Amino acid sequence: MTENDVVEHQGVADGTGQAVTASGGALRRTAATGYLWLLLVFLLAGAVQIFLAGLGAYFCILEALQNVAKYARATRATVALACPDGQLEFSVTDDGVGFDTAAALSGTGPQGTGLQGMADRLAAAGGSFRIRSGPGLGTTVLGRLPA
Repeated sequence: MTENDVVEHQGVADGTGQAVTASGGALRRTAATGYLWLLLVFLLAGAVQIFLAGLGAYFCILEALQNVAKYARATRATVALACPDGQLEFSVTDDGVGFDTAAALSGTGPQGTGLQGMADRLAAAGGSFRIRSGPGLGTTVLGRLPA
């Protein structure tokens, strides 16, 4: 087929279901436009994934900061974000009183369900959750999500 050949294509090129007749060059331009739309869809899907990772991180950071305000008796808290290797990582660190993480995560401590909720939220999104703390040592909440 040459550029001057006429090609009939039923309903795909213009989305109407009617016959489309075009020269080979015009049909190639239509196919190229289709590829650009496909690329846009993939880019948007990636943007949605990044948005969802950011949203998951946001709610976990919010919960961690609420825990600092309610329980830690801290004088300072620090939030850090990084994006290594296609991952979104965050940490919330405070210099508060700390706590027994095993008791808190098992539900036997005085805390509510916030820590387990953070762990569940990140796990559901394919991420991970860690917490480092101990009585008198402050607390660091760490999360990692695919972005």
